[in-house]
Amino acid sequence: MDDSQKTTNIDELLKELTKSSSSQPSASQSAPSPIAPSSSQVVPKPVVPPPRPAQPMPPSPKEYQSSIRTMAGDISNLKAGQKPVGIDVRKITELPPQKPALTPAPPPIPPKPTGPLPKISLGEMEKSGSMRTPVPTSPLPTKPSPAPTMPISPLPPKRKNNILLWTIILLILLAGAGLGYWYFDMSEPEVVIESPTPSETPTQTPEVKKLTEYFPTTRQTSMPTGHDPLKFFTDYTKSIPSVAGQFNRYDIIFSQKGASQSLSFESALQIFLLKYPNDLLQSLGSESVLLGYGQQEVFDKAGQKSILPNNNPTKLVLIAESAVPLQMANSIRSWEQTITADLNSLFGLQLPKDAQFMDNTYSGVAIRYINGPNPDTSIDYGIVSTANGKSYLVIAGSREAMYAAIDRLRTQ
Repeated sequence: MDDSQKTTNIDELLKELTKSSSSQPSASQSAPSPIAPSSSQVVPKPVVPPPRPAQPMPPSPKEYQSSIRTMAGDISNLKAGQKPVGIDVRKITELPPQKPALTPAPPPIPPKPTGPLPKISLGEMEKSGSMRTPVPTSPLPTKPSPAPTMPISPLPPKRKNNILLWTIILLILLAGAGLGYWYFDMSEPEVVIESPTPSETPTQTPEVKKLTEYFPTTRQTSMPTGHDPLKFFTDYTKSIPSVAGQFNRYDIIFSQKGASQSLSFESALQIFLLKYPNDLLQSLGSESVLLGYGQQEVFDKAGQKSILPNNNPTKLVLIAESAVPLQMANSIRSWEQTITADLNSLFGLQLPKDAQFMDNTYSGVAIRYINGPNPDTSIDYGIVSTANGKSYLVIAGSREAMYAAIDRLRTQ
């Protein structure tokens, strides 16, 4: 329907309304006029409620329009003699929901007036354009806010796991340090630092005192051939006077197999035809001496001791170096069963048959002895360690001679 038709319809409607109003004049004339209100009556003013604020309309979604051009579309438009136009594309963007506005509280309702209300006539109704009733907008539903959650702290790890973890880390570090040390130690070349060779200061080796130096007094002689070596030796020692408390060292030269040599402990046992243990000679060293000591202490038959100032009898003392002291001690200990008989002809002893060896100690030296019957005629033996680092076997014909030999070896 166009605009001219709408105007015709409105005019026709107005004409019909005018006719209906003119056909009822009596009714309008017979109607009583409204009573004018007297000036004495007070007409209360109507209470007009304050206008309510308009509810904000929710924002409508925005619409965007754009055009898209394609090569194929442009070519077809150019062929048709038209300007290239893109293809329209509409895009609607929804806005985020807005929070509903707070509605104010309604004002208090005034009290109703008492008494007769005045009648007020209103003017004629005039037709006006149609009124649009506002559509109430319902507030958009809001999402309920999530309830606050309390943070849950994790449980602390067990101490055992911490110890295991640190142990593993420590082992890894140690292994890495070991590998690094091995790598750098093997990869780096060794640096040779030449240091000057220190000059060695020659030190004087202390001279080891010889056994003959402990007993300097010497009685030297030569043994003639064709004589009994044992008888010659005993006769010679008796012929040499002894000084009380002093030693004479016998240096006897004898010839054996065409060679001259000094009489030693080993050669004396051999040429004197004395019996001795076979392993005794295996423990002997290179040094030995044959001594005569001037005995001062003598005992009579009653066992009374006296000291002789002169004319002292000579007591034989044999000293030999011990290369293996323990072996020598065991060997001579086994010799005790026959030593008195084997050495009787050399020492001139007359010991009782029931006599036995006994223990004694002097100046820290263990001594084994057998008396016959008094100490001035006996066999005493022991192994003495000296200051020169050597050990010597000492066999003496009396207790006094044994003590004197120990003192000479330990003090000088």
